[in-house]
Amino acid sequence: MKNAPILNSSDPQLVTTNFDELLSIRKQNAQKKASANRRFMFFTGLTIIITIAIVLWETLRQLP
Repeated sequence: MKNAPILNSSDPQLVTTNFDELLSIRKQNAQKKASANRRFMFFTGLTIIITIAIVLWETLRQLP
């Protein structure tokens, strides 16, 4: 299949009828999203661990 002409060169959306190219773009987008999700979960977990450590430290510090 041939690529359809790009309707507007300033338009960021890619217009294509090449399904192999379309699947490749979707796969790249899915990988980027998965990477961002892993990074978000890592920092969320790190924040939770630090918060628990601070709470335990303050609690144990106040024991007689």
